[in-house]
Amino acid sequence: TLRTVRTIDVGKGPDAIAYDPASRRVLVPNEVSQKLIAINPASGAVAGSLPFHADPEFLVADGRGSVYLNLNSANRIAVIDPRAMRIRREINVAPACKGPTGLAIDRAEMRLFVSCRNDVLAVVDVRRGKVVASLPLPAFTDAVRYDARDALVLAPSIDGTLSVVSASSKDGY
Repeated sequence: TLRTVRTIDVGKGPDAIAYDPASRRVLVPNEVSQKLIAINPASGAVAGSLPFHADPEFLVADGRGSVYLNLNSANRIAVIDPRAMRIRREINVAPACKGPTGLAIDRAEMRLFVSCRNDVLAVVDVRRGKVVASLPLPAFTDAVRYDARDALVLAPSIDGTLSVVSASSKDGY
């Protein structure tokens, strides 16, 4: 019916939304309040929040109990336990990536694909917690997607260009 069934207040400045199947929570990063907000989708109640020292941008869930959240102004990715609403660790993506914005995940290989304000696509090995590849993008890219079926990374740039990236080796793209 496309009618609104409930409105949940997450403050001014929500930038993304993701469902984590492991915790069964909807997660909303808020750039203005610098918090990650967890919502119980069954009740619609806010289940908790997690404050940050930097502006949270975009997030992905690995389906195994971890959520990865870009911290734009800190050049880091927070690895979060969405059940406990706590930061497990942070992965530094600088100097390769400055201002992480878009984020996608290859769950099979545990690789994060991060679009960065310095016109770079950074590939992060989650297990090792480091950037393993850095590829130039033609212009600012605020989003990135991973196509698991074809093992392709899709990064649309503001200039209308779509960059399509595939793996050439374990850490080569």
